Amino acid sequence: MERARSRRLRAGAALAALLLAGGLAPVRPAAAAAKERLVYAIVHKGAGYEAGHTEIYSLDLDSGERRLLFTDEGSPIVLLQRLYVFHFPVVGGHRIYAHGAERGAAGPVPGNGAIYEISTDGSGTCRKIARVAGEESVGDLCADPKGTRVGYIARLKRRHYLFLHDTSTGSIARKVDVTGMILDCVVSALGWDPRSGRLYLSAESGDSDITSEASYARAGTYVFDEAGVRWTKIASLPPLPGFHPPESARMIGTLPDGRYVFETMQLAARPASGPARFSFSVESFDPATGRVGEIGFHSVGGRPPGGRLAPILSPSGVYLAGATPPGATSARSQEIWVKDLRTGVERMPVSIPCEGAEGPFLGLVGWLPR
Repeated sequence: MERARSRRLRAGAALAALLLAGGLAPVRPAAAAAKERLVYAIVHKGAGYEAGHTEIYSLDLDSGERRLLFTDEGSPIVLLQRLYVFHFPVVGGHRIYAHGAERGAAGPVPGNGAIYEISTDGSGTCRKIARVAGEESVGDLCADPKGTRVGYIARLKRRHYLFLHDTSTGSIARKVDVTGMILDCVVSALGWDPRSGRLYLSAESGDSDITSEASYARAGTYVFDEAGVRWTKIASLPPLPGFHPPESARMIGTLPDGRYVFETMQLAARPASGPARFSFSVESFDPATGRVGEIGFHSVGGRPPGGRLAPILSPSGVYLAGATPPGATSARSQEIWVKDLRTGVERMPVSIPCEGAEGPFLGLVGWLPR
């Protein structure tokens, strides 16, 4: 599974380098506001593959006001990032949660530290919630819409468990064995549906030489309850015209009308060389009718429609945001794009200069209420 992950990361970096080669479209005026602030992180490279320091900002999409919420530079803790396998913080309610460790005690694996709650008032304060359970956390954190639960998947005695911590006490509220559901698939997405209160999980298979037929059958997206008892597998997405069925479909949220939203990668049925052979699209999927529709970014220069931007959906379902993927060796800037799904207006409110794979790197954290 780790070999599959590393191959995907190398492939993703190479493709991102191609996708970042083009120019940028003009920024258009802001659309009407939703009461949400975008939160993002900038990771600065340190020695070797470790992060030097991380800064977390909020952005008011109406006024353009940017606020530094937290930096671990000079802090008693460090936010754990293993370049180029990023574990960006997440938002739950009015709070931010992150993998961290006491300064000087950080291990080489991001998931082997502790979970911290980070203030959002700009005071720079943080609170340790709990040490990460299991032998190694193998994925990103997720937090429920109210910030009462924070979770992750970790290995323990050669099995995989979903651990959910109560954020007020740090105690483990749920421990769900998910081994039988995912087998040796890679969990590419884990989160909460803000309307139903259920969780979702996207599992992707690895390379054919290390993935069993049974694991291929497990690949897909599931919604389930906190107890891990009622699992529902979402039907596979149909392909876009002229493309094969999606090689990956990572769920990123739900719209107010109940449609699911996925980040997908699809290969052209008659591929040509270059980035045009791939479609990195964001699609909506109606589980009742099976219909899909593209809702991704179209004004990002040098990318196919819906170019890969590691998108996140706002809890209201009003905004879709995406950040250019980290680690592209030819990148000279990294950008965040935001799309208002009510109007279709797209803009680029954040752009930072970078030195390709040397960083700094942008990552999306989530959305805070205004």
